[in-house]
Amino acid sequence: MMESPASPNQRAVGPAIRRGVAGRCPACGKGGIFYEFIKLRAACPSCSLNLQQFETADGPAFFAISLVGTLAG
Repeated sequence: MMESPASPNQRAVGPAIRRGVAGRCPACGKGGIFYEFIKLRAACPSCSLNLQQFETADGPAFFAISLVGTLAG
């Protein structure tokens, strides 16, 4: 049986941020949150956490462009 993720109020912020930066689900840390290169999935493939509730705006694109620009420049 699949364990349900902790609610955002019960989840520790530090580990959730580290998991997100690593491209993993902030709740379970197992499923990847991106498909293709920088597109956010609709839900975590491991725990089914709704990832569309998190507003990313242009964050993934900004960091990708910044990293590539720094390495190329």
